[in-house]
Amino acid sequence: MVIELVFKEQLGYDSTKSRHDLVKMLSEFVKGLMSIPLNVPGTTFHRCMKNQKKVLQLMKDILRERQNSTEEPKADFLDQLIDDVKKEEFMSEELAAMIAPVFASFETVSTTFRVAMMSPTDQQGPLVAKELLDEHQIIVSSRENVDSPLTGQEYKSMTFTSQDIGSNIIGKSFIPFGGWKRNCVGTEFFKVLMSVFLHVLVTKYRY
Repeated sequence: MVIELVFKEQLGYDSTKSRHDLVKMLSEFVKGLMSIPLNVPGTTFHRCMKNQKKVLQLMKDILRERQNSTEEPKADFLDQLIDDVKKEEFMSEELAAMIAPVFASFETVSTTFRVAMMSPTDQQGPLVAKELLDEHQIIVSSRENVDSPLTGQEYKSMTFTSQDIGSNIIGKSFIPFGGWKRNCVGTEFFKVLMSVFLHVLVTKYRY
């Protein structure tokens, strides 16, 4: 679900109109990353390499389809990539196709969701759940229309939610191949995604 949602919003991908099962391809690809690198037919790694080629080709097809489209630009991430291909010398279609699935990463999102779901159910669970519920009920009750979508100002007011997310986003910095500490470029994206997720969870559901 997360894969399709992010690819739809950021790249305009529609699973109902595609002949490729993107969810299956990416799932097989991620499994292969953690497998023994034995590129022999029948192995997990071999399926990973095959799906890597399919995903990159799908990204190229999506990119070219948008480039040739006569519709009004959607001003999304894909349009920004296309502009970069035109303006930046280093940016090619191949590089753009590789960047797209990296940006629309789903494995870390789903993992973080699971960790966040565990937070209200651990030893401090009742207290965490109550604080979250109180904060989001205040947000909902202050609206003129309780069914209104979440706004940027409401997101900024989520102080406890931000603290809860901060304790669950593990490894937002990393050390690639000993190249000193780097910050994850997707941290803020995750914070927004997690905040919306928790807002819907505590205001629409009981668990």
